[in-house]
Amino acid sequence: MGKPDPIPASLYITQLVEPLAARLSLRTLPSHAHEVLLGFLWYHFIYHILSPLLSRLLLPRRYPAFPSRTRINWDIHVVSLIQSLSINTAALYVIWVDDERRNLDWRGRLWAYSPLTGMVQGFAAGYFLWDVQVSLQTLSVSGVGAVVHAVGALTVTCIGFVSSISQFLRFCGMQRPWMWIC
Repeated sequence: MGKPDPIPASLYITQLVEPLAARLSLRTLPSHAHEVLLGFLWYHFIYHILSPLLSRLLLPRRYPAFPSRTRINWDIHVVSLIQSLSINTAALYVIWVDDERRNLDWRGRLWAYSPLTGMVQGFAAGYFLWDVQVSLQTLSVSGVGAVVHAVGALTVTCIGFVSSISQFLRFCGMQRPWMWIC
C-alpha cells in the first residue's frame, strides 16, 4: 500500500465528506479531504497575509504603490509560485520514497493509489479550490477565463480521487465508452 500519509486524517472531516464523495465516486477523497482543506487555508493565508507582508519587505516602495489590480495579480502569482514549488517538491518526495510506487509499471503509476500520492493530490485540489474562490472573488480583475481554468483544473485534479478507470468513465458521463467508437 506504500508509505502512510504523514498527515493524519480528521475523522470528523472524513465523515462529513463521505456522502458527497460516494455520490461522485471519489473513493479516496475522504482520506484526503483534510489536506484539501489545509491546502485551501494555506493558500488563503499566503494570498492575504504572507504575500503582502513579504512583498512590502522586499519591495517597500514599489508594492504599496501598485494599483489595486496589479497588487491582486501580484499576490495571486506569489501564491501560484509557492504552490508550484511546494507541489513539485512533494511529488518528487513521493517519487523518491514510495518504493511500492517505484515498482509499478506505467499503468500502475497512472492508476494505482498510495496514501502519499493522495496527499499530494489533496494539496493540489486545495490549491485549485482556492483558485476557484479567488478567481470568482476577483472576477473583474482575473476575468472569466481564470474561473473556467480554475474549475477545469479542480475537476481534473479531483478525477484522481476516482479509484478505477470504469469509475473515471462514469465520472465523465460515459456509461458505455465503446458507443463513442460506433
